[in-house]
Amino acid sequence: MSGTWSAREPGRSEQSWFDTVAWSRLPAVDMGALTERWKRLLVVSAHPDDETLGAGAFVAQAAASGLPIDTVLVTDGEAAYPSADARAKAVLAEWRGREYDAALAALGVGGAVHRLGLPDGGVAPARAALAERLAPLVDESTLVLAPWSQDGHIDHDTTGVVAAQVARAASASCIHYPVWLWHWATPDTLDWDRVVLAVPDARSLHRKQDAIGVYRSQTNGLTGVAAAPEVLDGGVMAHFARLTEVLVDPDGVLPHAASQGITPSTSFDAMFAQSDDPWNVESSWYERRRSALVAAVLPNERLGRVLDIGCSTGALTAQLAERAESVLALDISDEALARARRRSVTNVEWRRAQVPRDLGGIDTGYDLVVLSEIGYFLDGRAIAELIGQVDRLLAPGGVVLAANWLASTQEIPLDGTLVDAQLRAVWPVVAEYRDSDVSIVVHQPQERV
Repeated sequence: MSGTWSAREPGRSEQSWFDTVAWSRLPAVDMGALTERWKRLLVVSAHPDDETLGAGAFVAQAAASGLPIDTVLVTDGEAAYPSADARAKAVLAEWRGREYDAALAALGVGGAVHRLGLPDGGVAPARAALAERLAPLVDESTLVLAPWSQDGHIDHDTTGVVAAQVARAASASCIHYPVWLWHWATPDTLDWDRVVLAVPDARSLHRKQDAIGVYRSQTNGLTGVAAAPEVLDGGVMAHFARLTEVLVDPDGVLPHAASQGITPSTSFDAMFAQSDDPWNVESSWYERRRSALVAAVLPNERLGRVLDIGCSTGALTAQLAERAESVLALDISDEALARARRRSVTNVEWRRAQVPRDLGGIDTGYDLVVLSEIGYFLDGRAIAELIGQVDRLLAPGGVVLAANWLASTQEIPLDGTLVDAQLRAVWPVVAEYRDSDVSIVVHQPQERV
């Protein structure tokens, strides 16, 4: 890292990371093989909340898999608010310690907790003590997870370097997680050949968000003992709504998964064996109501060129076509498209496509892109690629209509709550409707630079 940065600066937008990184080309960690290879995970945090922000869902999924997890808290995080006096810092240290314990519980981590109590902001001068304290906790059966050594915060950087040195001396393995890098860096800062994605399941992602929620001293500002604004504001927090997490694997020790994380077309085609309308699109009150809400929330009467991603049997597509110049409607299911083509619409092209892979071959310039109840059939890596492709496909000033069912899901990668939060973290909202069943949001992404 060169120069300095401040958490108070706007920082790099989350949308820009999706627009400039080829997420679908990055390997994903094989959690099953990981838990077979190592007997224990040692999670090291420079400050309370590092572990949750940087790798909370990965840690939660490892815990759920049965891998024993111990944790190391290097500092108490008492210097998060530099203007606080000594009394306030002492109160803050105790407060953040309780938050750390609650966050570990939310992640499902129940192993030994080692609190080193090194000075917040002073880890570099104490690196010998840090190494001495870490060494007895690491052996060759341990996978160490520590902050990235080029994260841009001196405590994070030092902790990452020392953790890697200790692991190497013990013939152990060390991987890293960035936290502040997303705020100050550019995509070429990171060596992507050393990146492996954690692509957690929905339960682990929800556990991460629950754990983030307990760190109120960082997200709500310092009240009661001193007056100071929050450390983690909305722009910073947008980076941690991601449905993937980046693990830096300098030594190439992590096993890679083969799965694409996309619900196969055969799963959808099979649903039509018993019915022409397996989703009850034509008869369900929910479906009819959702279509009416979509029509109402769109800001313009005339829609121009429309791209409908995940059109299914085309009920919503036909409705959009009445207001559109033209519509390109995509779906992975041949059976769904066969039924869609029976509709009496002349300005729609129905096309089979696997999303996001096949979006790269589509021309740009769409005024409206529709993502209606499709996101949760993809995993986090595919969602990241989808977002970048949608940004590419939009015309200047174009909008995205996202509709997500908010009930819990089973046997698919994600759920509507997670997808809705991800899109809100990336794209500004210009109109929306939300209730306990559905979220319908019109986003206007920033133009790509």
